[in-house]
Amino acid sequence: MKEVCLIIQTIQFPALLPKSSYNVLMASNTRKRIIWTVVLILILALTSFLTIKTVRSVSLAQRISADLDRLRATPLSLPESQSELNELSNEFNNLRGDLVLLKHELTPIFPLTKTLGWLPRYSEEVTHAEELLEMGIVLSDTAIAALQAASPAVALVNVPNPAALAAGLPSVLAESKPFLADAHASYQTYLDLRSTIDLNRMDPFTRPYISKMDDLQPLLTSSLQLTAELPALLGFSNAEPIATTFAGELDNTSGAKYLLIFQNEDELRATGGFVTAIGTITLRDGEPNLGTFNDSPAADDFKHIYPPPPFWLEEYMGADYLLLRDANWEIDFPQAALSLSQLYGFYDPDPLSGVIAMDQMAIVDLLRVTGPITVPGFDQPISSENLIQQLRLAKQADASRFGGISGDRKAFLEPIALELLNTLLINPQNSFEMEQLVKAATRALEQKHILISIFSPAAAQIAQLYGWDGAVQLPLNHDGLMVVDSNIGFNKTNALVNRSSLYTVDLTDPQTPLAELMVTHTHSGVSEQPCQQWGANNPQSLHEYPMERCYYNYLRVVTPAGSGLIESQTHDVSGLLFGRYVPAQVDPLPERLEGGQIWGTLMALPGMSSLTNEFRYSLPAGIITSIPIPTKLSPDLSTDLLESVFSSSAPAEDGYAKNYQLNLFKQPGHHPESFTLILRLPPGAELISALSQPELNPPSIQSDPASGQITLEWQFSLLSDTSFSFIYR
Repeated sequence: MKEVCLIIQTIQFPALLPKSSYNVLMASNTRKRIIWTVVLILILALTSFLTIKTVRSVSLAQRISADLDRLRATPLSLPESQSELNELSNEFNNLRGDLVLLKHELTPIFPLTKTLGWLPRYSEEVTHAEELLEMGIVLSDTAIAALQAASPAVALVNVPNPAALAAGLPSVLAESKPFLADAHASYQTYLDLRSTIDLNRMDPFTRPYISKMDDLQPLLTSSLQLTAELPALLGFSNAEPIATTFAGELDNTSGAKYLLIFQNEDELRATGGFVTAIGTITLRDGEPNLGTFNDSPAADDFKHIYPPPPFWLEEYMGADYLLLRDANWEIDFPQAALSLSQLYGFYDPDPLSGVIAMDQMAIVDLLRVTGPITVPGFDQPISSENLIQQLRLAKQADASRFGGISGDRKAFLEPIALELLNTLLINPQNSFEMEQLVKAATRALEQKHILISIFSPAAAQIAQLYGWDGAVQLPLNHDGLMVVDSNIGFNKTNALVNRSSLYTVDLTDPQTPLAELMVTHTHSGVSEQPCQQWGANNPQSLHEYPMERCYYNYLRVVTPAGSGLIESQTHDVSGLLFGRYVPAQVDPLPERLEGGQIWGTLMALPGMSSLTNEFRYSLPAGIITSIPIPTKLSPDLSTDLLESVFSSSAPAEDGYAKNYQLNLFKQPGHHPESFTLILRLPPGAELISALSQPELNPPSIQSDPASGQITLEWQFSLLSDTSFSFIYR
């Protein structure tokens, strides 16, 4: 109080103070003025500094946003010229430079940002601002190094044929190796930085951008690892041995050998069709060499002990052993590929690098690229238009006209395969473009007319990520469905049978979602009454292609694990082997599928008739998840939301919405299937988003005025695996 009075007196009546007190007070005031002046100057300097930093940072942020927009607009394909590659490299270099400058501008305040963990919404982003910027920098480094590695390969993009491609690969791999090592090191740094960030603590608006990179992590990691495995998979003699998924190491002393499986979809099985013929293709220093093709029974060697068959093969087809021809009973192709390779090992013990399966439609797709080919033993050129007809006729002919042994009904496949391989891979005079071949092969892989299972970790992972390996895995907290036919009638009736499915999902009660599946088979062939699986009315001559028969089918339905069958409508079956009769029933099957379970039922369908099997069941409550909705939507954020992994078990409330996701799996080898999907949302629900991948025509949407319930209906042809995602609240 005394000091306050002295200050007042000094201001109002300085002359009234004692001289000594006045001098002391003036000195004190001078010091205070100096201190406050210094503080004010520091504040002004700091404000100016922060203003300048803010202006610079905002400017850099705008440049970075423009950099990213240009990169997002760039097609995701390998550049076809060195100039295109250089242009793309420049874009990443510009992005990296802007990120480095932004980090430099913000470096002085990073110690401050580390202390702001108390912020209620953006604490994770602010406290890890330095790590997030560094992640962008090292990702740019990864892309730049990968493009440098791709530079030697650009010269191979426009080679005239795969043979020339194989010849140029060794030098390309050698030149690319140091750059690939740099890319791998940079990406590992990114992963180390990513491990410091808690995705669940990030704001819902920024979270999808990190989760998008998380989704790409398996593909990026496997792609970088594949570059190390590629020499061994191509059969280069100097390649380092690689570990396989089941058979130890592959040494490349005799090249990389792949088992070729030809499946006949006219006699449909789980992975595409009855194993009608087998062969091998061996890559030696990248050059393909075709081995001998045989009828599948020719690979049986009963000096070995064969495993027992699946119960249903024994029960309904009288199988005593699991032989190569039936080894694709498994729904999941990687599992079936292991069985096929192990059983083939009884016939040929050489180690395999993988299994490639294809059906008749795969050959049709390839012939669309090559055009007609001339094949010894056939009266006319083989083309995409007449292939299937010629194959069916050839299966009734004497094999000697194709250079085979009389009675070998599959001998015609060898000359077709040899000529097609020569046209595709060896003959330098072919007139088609590599781009056409790649597109045709990709389409056949996506539509599951070709399946590949490679026995190396990285290649297997990439095939799985692209859906090329025929794996059936139901993601956690997703609905899933696959309808699988397996012809057990010793005939080729699938050539005349079509299938359609109606799948209705009722989400009225989120705690007990319900599903109803109706599967209808229609047989357009000649009626055969009564049906006989095998007998006097079904002679099965060696010189007959038996399409006009009753369709004996073991129907399997894959649903999410935890689904509960409520009721079903199936059919009894008579005319089985040994005069057996099977009542209408649904079998719970013990087959192994990640995230899924399987029901099965037997059916018999005469010609000129239809038959519908119905299943009504409960779905696990976990298939409906709660996801946070950002307060502000960017143009493509709804897609990012669907693909993000931040679903939680939080109850629906303001800021949260419900998410239902469905994965439909297409059966390999099956004709395009007419499919109808009906989805009923809870009464009063608001639909936010309905998306499909691949993109389909929009659904029809109906709303009940009385209850407010929204019903969506989608009608389409199931050509490939298809996923759906619905967000509502």
